[in-house]
Amino acid sequence: MSPGQMEQFRSTLKADKILLGLLNAAAASGAVKHFAVQSADGQAIPTGHFNPTSGTVTLPASSFTPPTTRPSADLRAVLRIQSMVVALSSRQYEDETETKRLPCAEMIHNLQDTLNSSPHLAAEVKRAATTYAQDNTAPMILESFQILGPRAGAGVGGSYDSEHRALNLPSASLVVKGPHHPQGSYRPHDLTFVIGHEAQHGFNSAATARAVRTFDNDVHKVASTREEAHDYTQPVGRFIQSSRDDEAKAEIAGWNALHSRVQQSHPNMTLDDILNAAHDRAEDFLMRVGQDKSLPRSNIHLNPDLSMPFTPTNIAGMGENYFNRPSPLHKQPDDTRQVMTLGAKGIGDYPDFYGNWAVKIIAEAEQKSPTVHGKKPEVQINMEHLGLHEDVIEPLGLGLPSKRSLPYADTSRSPASRSHFDHTLDGPHQFSHVPESPINARPAPLMNSALHRELRDALPAETSPDRLAQIAWAVKKGGIEAGHIRTMDIEGERLMLTGLTPGTHAVIDLSTPPPPALESDNHFHALVERQMQRDLERQHELSQELRGPSMSLCR
Repeated sequence: MSPGQMEQFRSTLKADKILLGLLNAAAASGAVKHFAVQSADGQAIPTGHFNPTSGTVTLPASSFTPPTTRPSADLRAVLRIQSMVVALSSRQYEDETETKRLPCAEMIHNLQDTLNSSPHLAAEVKRAATTYAQDNTAPMILESFQILGPRAGAGVGGSYDSEHRALNLPSASLVVKGPHHPQGSYRPHDLTFVIGHEAQHGFNSAATARAVRTFDNDVHKVASTREEAHDYTQPVGRFIQSSRDDEAKAEIAGWNALHSRVQQSHPNMTLDDILNAAHDRAEDFLMRVGQDKSLPRSNIHLNPDLSMPFTPTNIAGMGENYFNRPSPLHKQPDDTRQVMTLGAKGIGDYPDFYGNWAVKIIAEAEQKSPTVHGKKPEVQINMEHLGLHEDVIEPLGLGLPSKRSLPYADTSRSPASRSHFDHTLDGPHQFSHVPESPINARPAPLMNSALHRELRDALPAETSPDRLAQIAWAVKKGGIEAGHIRTMDIEGERLMLTGLTPGTHAVIDLSTPPPPALESDNHFHALVERQMQRDLERQHELSQELRGPSMSLCR
């Protein structure tokens, strides 16, 4: 580092006391030992580079600008990013065995290589690191990088945490698959897109916070009215639209980061080059014409250099192409878009992801709503108009106050159909849809299931409800479904049944009193739920190759 560069280095640090404190702490811990300036013939490193082995932070020569007596804005941005990388290298995360470990050198290298290989991404991340989140006071929009372990990062491309101003990346996305990292999934172009997408969520965070406050106020206004019905369709619709715009803008930012990276290796790049570099990401923007030609989708437009402007048309288009992608459970035969696979079960779409949170806020407000003629008002939501589905919202993990169900009327039908949203964030129904869910928290008796009805018709009329429930549970546990009973015989004091499927059978001891019907029904209910979970997991496995782009889990 020349004397002039050293002078500017010092003046830049003195002008940013927080940054100076961070780097002093890193030096005191031994993490940072040296600062160096990149050689003239080296690969471009617009965000700098930290070597955790040697403790050397290398700075781009381009960040030093005359006059050297004044702080450099670009150097400040680079140093802020490098302070985040240094901190990341010393911050533990939980691996697949829930063991805390430090990021390996490969993770730190791949993150920095991704940042430095797309000029547009480098510029945006530096802008996020030096732009105040609000009111020209700390913190900045981007304050840290965080690694999500396999559990926290499952099914997630990345996320932006507006509370802690952190950009979160799954550990697997930073390492190449191999003997030491069997879950590794590092794809440079894909990660470039993800970081660009999540950084934009940071720039959008102020508008997102306003939308959240507006929705909360709107919900409480509706909940406080002394009407027999509380219709939440419009507030939920406005909130989902603001979320749609947020995600659409993030997609455009991801495209521009990816476009910039591909351009480095393909100066005369085509849309096919971008599609080939990150097919799953680019497919939301492009469509194939013939075997080897790509065109933008009809509802968006690109600049002559193939970058994408933030126009109202493009924001609306990407809202349709990305945010509105369907759940695997509700994809129509003529829909050419990829399915969206958010959540633990891989069946979540974005309207239902944001609708899940909206339902939680409505449930909290309705707990405090006044009664009308001695009754709580009816909650009304036009589910079809909003693109919402109860069987998708609940498997995403719905946290309801006091874990009590929320009755509601779906006004998209005439007459309105009535159902319940159930608590599925934890407990016996965790991440599951609860069909015809009860108002109370306990599983309802299943005495009217098809299997119960078939057994009731086949058994003697004097069979007690307790015995019927016991037999139904045993038959279900033995793998026999409704309509698949082959034989039913009594041998001594044992009732024996076989099913049409080989190996399915049940034996019930009639010499002992049966347990209460509710106890057997609860066991039956648990078997039904586990069966549903297995079916969803199989569906999730089939959709893995079409996993959707990153999402914002934290707001």
